[in-house]
Amino acid sequence: MRRHVSHIKGERMFTLSRDLVLLLVRGAKARVGHDLLAELGLGQGAASGWVDAEHLFTIWKALERRSGDANLGLHLGEIKGTLPANNVLFASMLASPTVGSALERLCRYHAVVADLVQPMLTVTGGTAVLTWKGPSVLHRQQAECIVSLAVSILRQLAERPQEICVAFAHPHPVDLHEHVRILGPNLKFDAPRLALFFPVELLAMPVAPHSGELLGVLDSHAEQLLTRARQGESMESKVARLLNLAIGDGQPKLAGVAHSMGMSGRALQSKLRDDKTSFQQVLDKVRLEKASRLLTKDELKISEVAFLMGYSDQSAFNHAFKRWTGHSPQSFRRSAQANAIQPATRSSAPGGNG
Repeated sequence: MRRHVSHIKGERMFTLSRDLVLLLVRGAKARVGHDLLAELGLGQGAASGWVDAEHLFTIWKALERRSGDANLGLHLGEIKGTLPANNVLFASMLASPTVGSALERLCRYHAVVADLVQPMLTVTGGTAVLTWKGPSVLHRQQAECIVSLAVSILRQLAERPQEICVAFAHPHPVDLHEHVRILGPNLKFDAPRLALFFPVELLAMPVAPHSGELLGVLDSHAEQLLTRARQGESMESKVARLLNLAIGDGQPKLAGVAHSMGMSGRALQSKLRDDKTSFQQVLDKVRLEKASRLLTKDELKISEVAFLMGYSDQSAFNHAFKRWTGHSPQSFRRSAQANAIQPATRSSAPGGNG
């Protein structure tokens, strides 16, 4: 018997700016052969300024199919690698004093244009690492476009070729000629995460031309846009967004999520009670939605879904999913394919602490 729960309040999770998607699709037009905007639900009548994760996944599949270009993501990232200065995020990066501060702005202000994935910059020893965390698996073309764009941006900021290693979570493609041409020879596949590795010295390189006065104006505007992007977002939605990012790294805990939000676990529980929910209830909803969404992707094995859900083995995930829904993952996938079960339902949530 399933337990019914309410929809996550104040939710606008995991989206990409419609303007950027339009830029992407128009960039693909020459390869596709005709304008796909209306067909993809991006025509003038489309009201929303944001495109959600599932719609974007569909767009990538359609573009790949229509273009016949197995490396479409790489090519679009390469084309769009020159930062558009009319975008506040990219303009603030160009006005930054160093490559490191430009990448810090990329991470801080990224939600202004997209919260589908969140870039994170870390330094380990002599290596800087730029990674992307998201709520679900990325389409191969999407992942390759992100990395191709990031490599192009790094080269533009530093104004010279750099020694960069690229790690992809998807399998090794048959032909790597274009990957090597665009990204360089240091490539890894079937990696734990999507990431760029480069020498830490690159972070200190100056960005030319740098404008301190302009940077102050851009930062102020970006902060306003960032605040506006989060306005109206409930505490429940904020927690759900963080949990979606954290689930793949294991089973998230109240204390860790509260710390990332700058408060104690007790304070977070109190704020969630004000939203008439609890940490466990939000976690349950997020688990069910993410698991059911991943299970609708036929290219993922059940064992891979279990891994992306943060489970160490498939049997533990099978047990938890059946407790949540009354279905085994295999049964759910078959039924979803036959449209008997709708993926990512929000009318039910798992019970218990699995």
